[in-house]
Amino acid sequence: MIRWFPLCCTLLAGAPALSAHAQTHVQDTPAPAAGQDGALKTVRIKARTNPGDLPYGWVFEDQKLLQAALPAQARMVDFSWRITFTELSLPEQDAWTPQGWAVALVARDFEQDVPVARGGYFLLPALPIGRQGSTIMFNEQSLQGHMGAAWHLRVGADQRLPYAGFRQAMDEIQGMQNAIPVGHGGLKLVRTADYDALKACFLAPGGRVLIDATPVADASIGNCTILKFDPAIGAGRTIAFSGPLDIVTVVESADYLTQPDLPPLALAQATAPAGTGAAASDAAAGTASSNLSNLSYASNFKRQLRLQGSLAAPAHLVDFVWRMSLDGASEAQQDAWMPQGWALALAGKDFARAVPVARGGYFLLPALPLGRQDATLVFREPGQRHLIGAAWVVRPQEGQRPFLYYGQIGEAIDAVSKVQETIPDGHAELASLRTNHYDGLKACFLAAGGLVFVGDMPTADVTVGNCKILKFDKDHDVNEKVEFVGKLDAVTVVDTAPYLQPKD
Repeated sequence: MIRWFPLCCTLLAGAPALSAHAQTHVQDTPAPAAGQDGALKTVRIKARTNPGDLPYGWVFEDQKLLQAALPAQARMVDFSWRITFTELSLPEQDAWTPQGWAVALVARDFEQDVPVARGGYFLLPALPIGRQGSTIMFNEQSLQGHMGAAWHLRVGADQRLPYAGFRQAMDEIQGMQNAIPVGHGGLKLVRTADYDALKACFLAPGGRVLIDATPVADASIGNCTILKFDPAIGAGRTIAFSGPLDIVTVVESADYLTQPDLPPLALAQATAPAGTGAAASDAAAGTASSNLSNLSYASNFKRQLRLQGSLAAPAHLVDFVWRMSLDGASEAQQDAWMPQGWALALAGKDFARAVPVARGGYFLLPALPLGRQDATLVFREPGQRHLIGAAWVVRPQEGQRPFLYYGQIGEAIDAVSKVQETIPDGHAELASLRTNHYDGLKACFLAAGGLVFVGDMPTADVTVGNCKILKFDKDHDVNEKVEFVGKLDAVTVVDTAPYLQPKD
């Protein structure tokens, strides 16, 4: 059975948008901003509408909490906020330099400029008690209800960093996360973020990151290089930054590393075209839907990248996909469900895009431009409130009959277990996914009569509709073939307990 789990949707659930103000896309991590002369300036602000404007009091309290959670002295990281740009690409954000004022504190009787560094990094100044009700205003359009949290890594003037310092920075950030109260909604994504890499941005192309004179990189974006932390690298080694260095931050690599190709399940049988045409215009009509399962795109796409990036199965033996939570459908009905026209659309103020959905309700979210990150997932079929399914698709080997070796079932289960281990204990939205006990396979066929052969024997612990459930036995011969006989639809890793429990 696919395990459904809740996903927070503060921007869509009618809660105040600012409840998510510090959750952030957390794409970068910064150095404290400073003006050229260090002085705060008065700025004249005309009336404007910016969804990213936030109340000063809430954000400043969160700033104090995060700064207080870091070591007072001899630390490796410093905290600052970052503008959550909506109209610039990631390389453009890194290269952005403020022209005139960029962030200002505004109240009825005063306006004060806040120094902002290249890349959009800044810290809020302390205001007198009478001005705590000020508004943080942004000159650049920014993401509604969100503020970027950034962690600047201290690098020596010689542009060198001991690898032990990188490890210390990770420990300091972990300590900060542990200090955030579990019930603190505004800093929830900061508390549960998986900071596991450094991002070195240079002022010009050609900058390189080296470990003991050897160039290293896990990814690059614009003039920036991403390097994941590797606990196997000795603390005595040194990271060097070659080129005019701008800033080094600690980030989540899942935000930058290339996601795997869409598995065949998510595309081969999909009926809804993506992009334009009748399906997209038809989907636009669904933007006014009151479907209780409608969800935020940005937070779910980030979780998708995290779960995909944590998979380490050999040759993509296992892929992660979402699954729709069809309301009122039995397991057999959901397995046989086929979309008629569009089933899922991404909808914003000025666009609607249909997402391919496979038989059974499986799908993956496509990457959207940064300016459309505030899109909503609109489901045509009624779904369970704020619930979405996580599914783990297994790729059988091709042959006269699709097959796996029995040991590969164990490898697939282990791959999923390793992903579960990367989910922080306090991650509320992924809590049930983290604790789910995956211990078998579910093989679904397009018609009745499909069989799973283990060796020469048709084998199944239970049959549900056109699907066979097979519980993994760790003592079984790992080299024996598991063949799928019939028109195979999908093979997924599941928790067999709900299928094997006796019915009332």
